[in-house]
Amino acid sequence: TVIKDALEGLNADWIDRVDVVRSGTGGYSSMFGYAWSISFTGDLVSGNVEQLTYDVCTPLVSASADAEVAIVTSDDVPAVGTDTEIQTLEIAATAYLAQGQFALQLEWGGVEAVTSCIEWNATSAYRSCLGRPHECGLCACGEVWRGN
Repeated sequence: TVIKDALEGLNADWIDRVDVVRSGTGGYSSMFGYAWSISFTGDLVSGNVEQLTYDVCTPLVSASADAEVAIVTSDDVPAVGTDTEIQTLEIAATAYLAQGQFALQLEWGGVEAVTSCIEWNATSAYRSCLGRPHECGLCACGEVWRGN
C-alpha cells in the first residue's frame, strides 16, 4: 500500500481515492521490475488527470546499468459518466535491480503535490492474480483467489 498511501497522503484536497495494483515478479519475465496501475477513482478527481511525473531520489541500480522508469496514461479522454483514467508506472531493466527510489508528482488546477521517496519495489494494496492466482492473497479486478 506504499504508493496508494503516498498519493492519498499528499494533503491535496483534490485527491480523495486512489487505487493501485502492482503486477510483475521483479524477475526476468517482467524485465526485472514491476508495473503499478494507478487509478484516480474518487469523487473529487476523476476523468482526465494530468500525467504523473517523477523525480529520482536514489538512482536505480541494476547489474546492466540500464534501469528506467516510465509512466504511461491509458483512457486519456475527457470524463464521461464513470470513466476513470489509469496511469501505469513501470520500472524495468535487463538485469536484476538492487536499489533505487522515486517520488511521484501530480498537478491539478495549477497546484503541484509531491510524494515522499518510494522504494523501487514498493507494494500495493492488491497484486494482479492473472496467470498466477497461487501467488496472491488479495486480488484485483474481481479476481478470486482459491488457494490454501
